[in-house]
Amino acid sequence: MKKLTLIAAMLIMVSALVFAQNTVDFTVDVRFGLSSMDDEQQTVHFSLAADAPTADTYLWDFGDGDTSIQSNPTHDYDGPGVYTVALQCTWNGSPDIVVTETKTDFITVYRIYFEVFEMGNITGT
Repeated sequence: MKKLTLIAAMLIMVSALVFAQNTVDFTVDVRFGLSSMDDEQQTVHFSLAADAPTADTYLWDFGDGDTSIQSNPTHDYDGPGVYTVALQCTWNGSPDIVVTETKTDFITVYRIYFEVFEMGNITGT
């Protein structure tokens, strides 16, 4: 019985080491965007990297106070700013394994200003 317990403990430790070495990474379709004065939003699609291991849970922090638990979420940034994005992945086990990837100043949304002018008839001489 002691051998079985020892083997089980060793398997758990090896599994924890393997998962602990995993990293998570993500990409986006837009890193720099524009927001108008009319409260236009900048939509960003987040995707896990192709080689990212499948986690049991995901927690995205978009840097503007909003979060998501989807694996590949879409998020609307409501205004200009520079945003740090973090992704926390958890693998349930004994113990749980948590890996976080933080990308500082990853999304930038610029405010654009424009005015619409009406042109009257222009006549030349």
